[in-house]
Amino acid sequence: MMRTRMMVAAAGLACMSGMAVGQLQNAGFETLDNTGLFWPSWTYFGNVGVETGVAQAGTTSARLGGNFTGPFNVSGIFQSIPASAQQIVEASAFFLNPTSDPMQGDNFVVLNIEFYNAANQMIAVKEMRALDANTPVGVWRQVTNSAVAPCDTASARIVPLFVQGAQLASGSAMVDTTAMAPNGTSTEFSVQNPGFEVEGYIPGWVTFGNAFREFQFTRTGTGAIKFFGNFNAPFNVSGAFQVFCVQPGLSYTASAWAGTPLGDNINDGDFAVLNMEVFDSAGAPINAYPDPNNPANSVNFTTVQAVAPDATPGVYTQVINTTVMPTNAAKVRLVLLHVQPDPAIGGGSTWFDDITFGATPTVGCDDIDFNNNDVFPEDQDVVDFFNVLAGADCPACNDIDFNNNGVFPEDQDVIDFFNVLAGGECP
Repeated sequence: MMRTRMMVAAAGLACMSGMAVGQLQNAGFETLDNTGLFWPSWTYFGNVGVETGVAQAGTTSARLGGNFTGPFNVSGIFQSIPASAQQIVEASAFFLNPTSDPMQGDNFVVLNIEFYNAANQMIAVKEMRALDANTPVGVWRQVTNSAVAPCDTASARIVPLFVQGAQLASGSAMVDTTAMAPNGTSTEFSVQNPGFEVEGYIPGWVTFGNAFREFQFTRTGTGAIKFFGNFNAPFNVSGAFQVFCVQPGLSYTASAWAGTPLGDNINDGDFAVLNMEVFDSAGAPINAYPDPNNPANSVNFTTVQAVAPDATPGVYTQVINTTVMPTNAAKVRLVLLHVQPDPAIGGGSTWFDDITFGATPTVGCDDIDFNNNDVFPEDQDVVDFFNVLAGADCPACNDIDFNNNGVFPEDQDVIDFFNVLAGGECP
């Protein structure tokens, strides 16, 4: 069964200059409802209460604490504003580690920006750490967060969130003087939580099967995502994905580092791939690519092997998938996938770290000195070009993707090669 795990994701401080304050209602928690216990315009969950007499401004603030119901339980408050894809949404709030009940153990507080689609389904989260047990007590500190709204965004939600860790330690936090508003647009969509650095969660990723954030085998930092088979059916899968907006006709590149660890290396056929699945604006798959298992058929994805069944254990290797978007393409699902062909004999795990995604840089065509011998134009460049196109080895030559569009081999590379050879421009 597919499981959604979209909690928190680390981010750097964002500049709040120019942000329109006033998008939120009752942003300073000064207006209470008729019970005097909570605030109009805010929704709360978990252990939340009104704090009177302690505030960053005014006379009241919100107090958040743990529920003591199990590891990594949460309490928080939230409020939403309208938003749309590619808007830069900025949020801020003041937080206090109180002297009367300071943060303890592995508890922490974050300032989240959550994005929702028109069906009010959460589609992305961006986190900023606000407080933990190491934060000085008795001092209000402003925390800011900024995120680019992903595909299908209809609203954004500010969420000050208290996370009570595995130690179920005591302590509380106070929140006051909040703000959130759009501030410009961006054409770039960043991978959320690309290095899996948030302890206890896999924020920003939708996961399915056996997918866990672990620390024993990483490329950088202290976290990576670990997959292993479900042992329930032939060719069962575990994985994680994020969705990005794309434009038809453009090339996009996904990159990941992947490997299998010593002591739990894959065996007997398990493997991992880096896929791009393509959809139109309504979410329907676009079958524009040859089926890797049956080229006579078409599928809506491209695939590159990330971890081979016989991969060397204990080594991370970079894998790159570059795909040109077909007509009507609107969304891409970037998928990290572990495949278990035979649950009776398969086993071991595959790990991914340091994921990137974006439009493929436009670099134009290579020069006409294909064999890089500094003699051009010459017949040997043409000979070497066709030899490499046919699969010959030429260590000194350029690769066969002459027009650098990420698609090769293709007729357009041959056309562009002879066009440039004749003195024409690279299209």
